Amino acid sequence: PKDTPLVLFPHIGKPPLMTDQQIWLFNYLLETNSKYGLHNLIAQPHFMQWLGEAGRCEAASERLSITYNRDITPCHLDFDYILGSIGDSLDLVNINRETYLKIAKRIQPSCNFCENVEVCRSSCYIANSHAGCPLKQQFTLKAYANIHEVDVDSLSTQISEMKGLLKDSLVC
Repeated sequence: PKDTPLVLFPHIGKPPLMTDQQIWLFNYLLETNSKYGLHNLIAQPHFMQWLGEAGRCEAASERLSITYNRDITPCHLDFDYILGSIGDSLDLVNINRETYLKIAKRIQPSCNFCENVEVCRSSCYIANSHAGCPLKQQFTLKAYANIHEVDVDSLSTQISEMKGLLKDSLVC
């Protein structure tokens, strides 16, 4: 149905979108949402940062995932990093989780310029989406609004709906 929101996830295992491709996708999503009254979103922390919201990767810091074979992973997209299994001691899982947070989920040097780096933390680590983040080319929501002659405040309803969908879907 037309009123069912669409949440776009990265294609894991493929190269990340380049900046111009991400800009095109962000533009397309906002234009389509505006045109048809939709509230689709991209499940990527840097997309929410681009919208001016506090999107972040919650893998292992606020969320864990359990696989069909009882493995505990930091994220529903990362099946390569096992923190433990159901039945393991909580201390072991927490030690592995803390190690993971220090080693695997680190801020990329190319993101150090960004004012959102401490929240976004280089976006989705498994998709390497930091590589094409539009903020690296100063393509912000304000830049989008200027190009398309739209008031940023007029996008606030759409952004609020996306934020609600994101919160309800428990991603980023």
